[in-house]
Amino acid sequence: MVLETFYKNFQTWIESVLSGRYWLWKLIAISVGLSLFLSFPPYQLVVKYLHGEINLDSWSFIEIQAQNLLRPEGIEEAIRRENMIMRWTLPGLSYITRHNLILMLIIQAALGVYFVYWIGKWAFQLTQDKILTTFFVLSISNTFVGIWHFAEVHGYGDGIAYFGLLAAMLHRKPWASFLFLLIAFFTDERAVLAGGFLLLWNMIQRAYDLNSFTPSTLFPAIFQGRNRVIWLGWGVYLSIRFYVKSTYFPDHEYSTIGTPELFDKMHRMGFGSSVWTTFEAFWFLLVGAALLLYLTQKKTLLGMLSLAFFILFLSTAFVHDIDRSLAYGFPFLLIAFFLFQKEASQRAFRLVMFICAMGCIIHPQVFYMGYNKIIWLEPLPLKIFQFIDHVFNWHIFH
Repeated sequence: MVLETFYKNFQTWIESVLSGRYWLWKLIAISVGLSLFLSFPPYQLVVKYLHGEINLDSWSFIEIQAQNLLRPEGIEEAIRRENMIMRWTLPGLSYITRHNLILMLIIQAALGVYFVYWIGKWAFQLTQDKILTTFFVLSISNTFVGIWHFAEVHGYGDGIAYFGLLAAMLHRKPWASFLFLLIAFFTDERAVLAGGFLLLWNMIQRAYDLNSFTPSTLFPAIFQGRNRVIWLGWGVYLSIRFYVKSTYFPDHEYSTIGTPELFDKMHRMGFGSSVWTTFEAFWFLLVGAALLLYLTQKKTLLGMLSLAFFILFLSTAFVHDIDRSLAYGFPFLLIAFFLFQKEASQRAFRLVMFICAMGCIIHPQVFYMGYNKIIWLEPLPLKIFQFIDHVFNWHIFH
């Protein structure tokens, strides 16, 4: 009874706090502020890079790319550079801002705030429920895909790609979705794979609109409606990629393509932790959505989603940074939320989302950088204590 009373009182408190016209922005401020407090980004790396104390290789090459996109120098100097020849979004942003690193990180963070806001706005439009919206936003803000917009200071640009994919999912104008898709595709190749998850998103919307889940309804939808935009985006991107690579980089090879990295023992040791920490307590929502599809006999849809999720996992076997790759599967979180709204009672839905929110908030934010290298984003108070330790040379932290 004590826990039930707390649960009810907590929901009442949420409704009282989130009142007024700008309640959603208030929720975003609380959620993003909480996530930054619990997992403060490693901005000290940016300071050290600007002072020449360390080298963030990606930012150095991005500046070179911005000067000559099709004939950049120094590709052979590092493995990451050879992977970046068709990643043009950050070099374009670098050119526009005159390689103002601080400004680029501010833009990425601003996109992160709007990323969470857009998800919250969609969740409320779908459910008309502030409690569910609050739990979902708190969960998103405190998982990898929510915090990475702020914590990614290494020059990967994943936050921009995540935002582009979300915009392609939720924007009403097909032409805008097309442009956002290209921005995501030219940020990182993982977004090209994630375009397939957007196909499923649109198929599910169409299936529930028609209230038909048969193969004859689902399979043709792959090429119908808004999915045509995704196919067009793929066609344009791959055409440009083939032309540029054959014309300007005819002898270019990717040394990272070949034997799956997961076969390496040290890499494999960190796989399990990355699988959990990418989605954290959202796994309850994902598994619950799969169970709902099974119990409601929507097995064709369940099979398609399961196959897509398996492909997402398979893609991580070839890379070091598992978390970044898995996070490109965030559309599955929106799909699962949508399915719960359609198939579960409000009471059950709220309880599952409450568990997700509490689990994501409590769980420390860690990410995996390959070869069993686990990075923990420390809470803000600990960051302050580390700074004081550095200033006074106490050497408590090494």
